[in-house]
Amino acid sequence: MDRPASRVLPVLTLSTAYVAYIARLTRAGMLEVLRQDFIRTARAKGLAESVVVLKHALKLGILPVVSYLGPAAARIIMGSIVVEQIFAIPDCWVRLVDLAHVNSIGAPAGRERLAIRVDGESAVGGEVAVRRSRSCNTSGQPLL
Repeated sequence: MDRPASRVLPVLTLSTAYVAYIARLTRAGMLEVLRQDFIRTARAKGLAESVVVLKHALKLGILPVVSYLGPAAARIIMGSIVVEQIFAIPDCWVRLVDLAHVNSIGAPAGRERLAIRVDGESAVGGEVAVRRSRSCNTSGQPLL
């Protein structure tokens, strides 16, 4: 997997459906914006067609694409895990999933957290005792 040519098929696998849908969204948004009155006004003022399209129409025509990119990015990340398995690409997503299975508790491995203990007497006086504790798994052993 050292050659760039070996990445072509995984990239095509992940991107083909998204590129087609983004192209459709962009086209539909641009066609709608190009029919609006302010575009006709910009053309009537004598602006070049490239200025009208790139500066005026594209700002509003790209909004559906921007709103689609958030969920699409999440699906691409999840799809990359499957693509890595299919094409046998060792990468960080598989390691991240493996790490999540090994460390099944909420605290990150090797990190310390603060545990705040309030005593009955010291709570009245306004004092709070703070002790450090290591993150441990369910067996009580510290995570490394």
